[in-house]
Amino acid sequence: MLVTDRKRCEIADAFRHVLKQLHIHFDEVRIDPHRLSSSPIPQAKRAFRKSNVIIAPTTKSISHSPETREARYKYGARVASMPGITPELFIKAMKADINKIRAVHEKLHRALKNVKSVHIISPSGTDLVIDMRRKKFMYEDNGDLSREGILNNIPFGEICAWIDKADGVVAIDVWKDKITSNMGAKIFVKNGTIVWWNKEAEVYVKNQMKAGVCGLKIVELGIGTNTSHKNPIGIVLHDEKIYGSVHIAFGGGGTRKCPIHQDVVMLKPTLYAGNKLIIKDGRFLSMSF
Repeated sequence: MLVTDRKRCEIADAFRHVLKQLHIHFDEVRIDPHRLSSSPIPQAKRAFRKSNVIIAPTTKSISHSPETREARYKYGARVASMPGITPELFIKAMKADINKIRAVHEKLHRALKNVKSVHIISPSGTDLVIDMRRKKFMYEDNGDLSREGILNNIPFGEICAWIDKADGVVAIDVWKDKITSNMGAKIFVKNGTIVWWNKEAEVYVKNQMKAGVCGLKIVELGIGTNTSHKNPIGIVLHDEKIYGSVHIAFGGGGTRKCPIHQDVVMLKPTLYAGNKLIIKDGRFLSMSF
């Protein structure tokens, strides 16, 4: 299954060409380009149920859409999700050192097992404590799409966990091409919900509020592990994978239904898992693993 929300998409054209050359049967679905990221895609529901593999070079993400979740968890579909993908970004993604990324994931798996809390601090002003009790990190975004029901981004390289309880301040260093670290954008979180924000963060919060109250609720903690991603380019798909960065998302994901999911990125963070120092100023500390 090839799915896109663009009228013209070089990556979709390339996949279409190769699939035809290899005589591989595939269906194609064009979805609404005006939907919010990870909102429902009812026009794809029937096609997704019949798909073994879903390739999604889109503008808006389908990763957390209910139809994608059903295709994965009920029908075993494998999903390559590429919101915001460009030819240059795709080529760079294919050159990533998968073995290095997987090695980082293995170390993080050992370091973060059964952790009860995570504390994030950043030079821009982040000071956030996340309750990790009964939460598990996921390590599958490592370039391996061989298992049924798996989803990977392209580019890949992050570990993440579904979360719902956190308190403190998130200083946004990167959100798309709309917020950068020199702007001083901050959101304030109480018991997992955004309760206040400064003027610089208003563009992000207003976007979240399009989905209602659920768009203001924290849902994901992620750590970037792609060793080839070093600096932000204004595309979330890339920036959330920056090696040693941390990202937080609000909206839907996991078991929470909400028609939006947007990640904000913190650069050069310091991260404590319980009392264990995992990342210091954006650098993984080998002594912590």
